[in-house]
Amino acid sequence: MKKIFTLLMLSIIAVMNVNAAEETLWTGDVELSYSGWQPDAQEPAFLTQADFAAFEIGQKLHFYVIPNNVSEGILCRFTDWGRNERSLGVDDRWLWYEEGLTHDVVLEVTSGVKSAVAANGFAVCGNQAHLVKVTKEYTITDNAPKLLWTGSKELTGWTPGDGLNLNLKDLGVTSEGNLYLLVDHAGDLRITRNSNGWENWPSAGFNHCTGNIDANNIIKVELPQDFVDAVTEGEGDGYWHEIVLWGDGLTIKGIATTKETLLCPVTTDALGYATYGSSYTLALDLLPEGLKAFTANQEGATLSFAKKTEAVGPGTGLLIQGEANTTYYLPAKTDDTEPAYNALSANLKANKLADLWKENDENYVFLMKKNTTGTGNIEFKKLNDTDLVVPANKAYVQVSPSVFTTSAHALSISFCEGEVTGISEATLLNINEVIKNNNVYDLSGRRVAKPTKGLYIVNGKKVVIK
Repeated sequence: MKKIFTLLMLSIIAVMNVNAAEETLWTGDVELSYSGWQPDAQEPAFLTQADFAAFEIGQKLHFYVIPNNVSEGILCRFTDWGRNERSLGVDDRWLWYEEGLTHDVVLEVTSGVKSAVAANGFAVCGNQAHLVKVTKEYTITDNAPKLLWTGSKELTGWTPGDGLNLNLKDLGVTSEGNLYLLVDHAGDLRITRNSNGWENWPSAGFNHCTGNIDANNIIKVELPQDFVDAVTEGEGDGYWHEIVLWGDGLTIKGIATTKETLLCPVTTDALGYATYGSSYTLALDLLPEGLKAFTANQEGATLSFAKKTEAVGPGTGLLIQGEANTTYYLPAKTDDTEPAYNALSANLKANKLADLWKENDENYVFLMKKNTTGTGNIEFKKLNDTDLVVPANKAYVQVSPSVFTTSAHALSISFCEGEVTGISEATLLNINEVIKNNNVYDLSGRRVAKPTKGLYIVNGKKVVIK
């Protein structure tokens, strides 16, 4: 066998990478025979120069071959159509596996491979085997942010019956996308189709998926369209549309369609409220049923809360309302949505109160506290201890001491379902007067650096810029 210098690693695996989504480029049955180890006239030109021009650097191509005779081994060689054996810089590789087993031979696309193919074309040749399929890997993107399941499911047995069932069709997952699993630690996980009574399990699915657990204890699993179709299409007794997550040595705590959704937990208090701030965009239009989010407007010593139903950007302070003593995972995503600046300031990392005072010209800082008056209403407490640490991902209110006429330093609270716009009567101001003031917001609660003509909130008051 002629020696070919190794410029590109050619790898062979017997089991497909569970996180590699593949698009089929060609199927058929071409015998790779001796023929001087060269491509012959029977070889189809299934990958053209144009195909390679469109491939991305680092993308992997999969060539599935089946041995004819394992007594001498089989060989798969990548070359160009001009029979220049070394032009692609890929080693010949002998395969010594069981007869009849399909082997996945992977070719990584490099700039050198693309250049060689652009000059002379592409071919694959070899001996003692049949080429039956060619695919390429591609990246599966996230679906819309959606929390699919939360709880605590310990996986302790190697049977699907001990696992966690998810009905993808009922959950609205009908397109390929990624599943993100929040777990307690790495373990061994399998995801299979519930095949109407477990016959032929594990059937189509993924084995040993925990090799890609990240620092947040989140496992990403790519579900290609053919797998989703196999689960969601067809008829059955209800099990047909289910997948089963099973395995050993780990506990699943949450499943979502985006990673960020699992990173935005918020727990309500005994009255069903919590303040929150996130470093991600929050999709408030996709909140779980029964959960509400509010921004605030401050006018003097009064906080007026308005319901928010559209996405808000990172750093937005919010008041969350839901069931009492309940942990919710807010649907989140990564995009360039602007923050909804309002009277609630998001504290994205734990800060000492003294630091907040310094940053805010020693304004009073108020945090929501547990209600102690028995009225059933939320209350905000002025913080006094300079060593007190304000928790991360909470929202606080900063208020000038000058608004208080007594030593009570209490904030009154009001709610409305629409956007808060401040006082009912608007004040007419010249634009030059307004731009001197840094606290200018539009009616959606977003800070405006350079206001034009229109209606705005300035220092908690509604003004018309003429």
